[in-house]
Amino acid sequence: MKVKWRQHEMNLVTATGVILLVSYLWNMTHLSQQMIDMSYAGAFRDMHVPFNLYRNVIIPVIGSVALIYLFYLWINLYTIPRFLFPKKFDAGTSKISISFLKISLPSLAKKIY
Repeated sequence: MKVKWRQHEMNLVTATGVILLVSYLWNMTHLSQQMIDMSYAGAFRDMHVPFNLYRNVIIPVIGSVALIYLFYLWINLYTIPRFLFPKKFDAGTSKISISFLKISLPSLAKKIY
């Protein structure tokens, strides 16, 4: 039986990320108003800037974590297979397919020599 380490690693990283994200959101939504004021809102109020917990704290954290996770997926699904199996891919070719409802626009990039 062949073990698919890369698939298991991706599943473990995804599950760990989801668990950490859910626990972060749980903790952030259950903070008291005094704790929010003391930890986050104080600096905004000192500068007379309106503070919104979601806009100023939660969404930037989620965005940065999502960016790191997408970079991880790009490395594992695109870059590493290109290095491990270079014969399977022609240089400069990629298939682009866009579908919106029932519209499909396939195209093939020009080969670069």
